[in-house]
Amino acid sequence: MAIAACYELDIHTMDVVGAYLNGELNKTIYMEQLPGYEDETNHVYRLCHPLYGLKQSGAIWNKKLNSEFISLGFTRLIADQCVYIQQNTNSIVIVAIYVDDMAILASSNTLMSQVKSDLNSKLDTQDLGPVKQILGMEITQDKTTGFITIT
Repeated sequence: MAIAACYELDIHTMDVVGAYLNGELNKTIYMEQLPGYEDETNHVYRLCHPLYGLKQSGAIWNKKLNSEFISLGFTRLIADQCVYIQQNTNSIVIVAIYVDDMAILASSNTLMSQVKSDLNSKLDTQDLGPVKQILGMEITQDKTTGFITIT
């Protein structure tokens, strides 16, 4: 938020729909029949995609997400592996990720729209528009004063 205030960046948020379901399993995993879905046999299910609650799901999602951001020309920060940056001499985009939500900071509305479009072409996303809430904190950005208020 401090970077956005200092450099007068727009802040928007996006949500990735079914994030953990987007990856591909790299090994065969079977699971027992779920309670309420038993068919009175000893059959098991072979998973084709990760599920929420599967211990590998977070790592698989992270690998998929990183691959998509790299393909869009972003660089992953070494200091914080959940932050990606894309910049040139006239513009900058910073994307901070927390599980399946993204805070996008961009130097212009045009750039913000382009990044959202690019991300939507790679992932099933929901555009939540200008920032209102992040991690349970209410965020207010006043573009006229440059102030960002966190409640």
